[in-house]
Amino acid sequence: MLGFRPRIFSLLVFIIFVVGYSANAQIVEVESTTEGIVFPRVNTTSDVTAPVEGTVVYQTTDPKGLYQFDGSSWSIIGGAGGGSESEYFLMIGWVSGASSTRWTFLNSGFSGSEGNAQVMMPFDGVLKNFSIRPVTVVSAGATATFTVRKNSSDTNLQLSFEDSDGTSLKEDTDEVIVNKGDLITIRMDETSGVSTSTYFAISLKLE
Repeated sequence: MLGFRPRIFSLLVFIIFVVGYSANAQIVEVESTTEGIVFPRVNTTSDVTAPVEGTVVYQTTDPKGLYQFDGSSWSIIGGAGGGSESEYFLMIGWVSGASSTRWTFLNSGFSGSEGNAQVMMPFDGVLKNFSIRPVTVVSAGATATFTVRKNSSDTNLQLSFEDSDGTSLKEDTDEVIVNKGDLITIRMDETSGVSTSTYFAISLKLE
């Protein structure tokens, strides 16, 4: 009997997997009008160790949803919050020679007031791909630091530039979860010596 049990088990497994098989291209077809399939649930996709291309999980924290791994990064299936909305916010900002704080978002200049530069988020999602490229080189000895702020508080999205960076592109790979109605702006802090003709091209994605 002991030698026969493994064969019965293998036969049963085979039967389970061929139930619902059709002659079409799919290997397995599951049919039900009252039940669904539950994918592996994780707190965040970062909890998945060594994912391979094609891995699919359900993330239980906001933004909740099914995520797929393309071999290099995770993306939500169907868009943030179950929709298909995706938006790029493209900005141009500059800093002046005065040692002071400036604010910018979705405009070609800056404001001395954060309240005048905030943009309201149109849907729940994730801010990501915060990227900046200096159009002109920062003056020697000067530093320009950019911080994305949410509801008047700093987030972990931040980039700094000195003259040694030249005009090289920098990108912050961190992400920030936002909700519809959140107010977002970018703070530009500068040290004295930054030229008034120093320009920065900025991009930030809400997905």
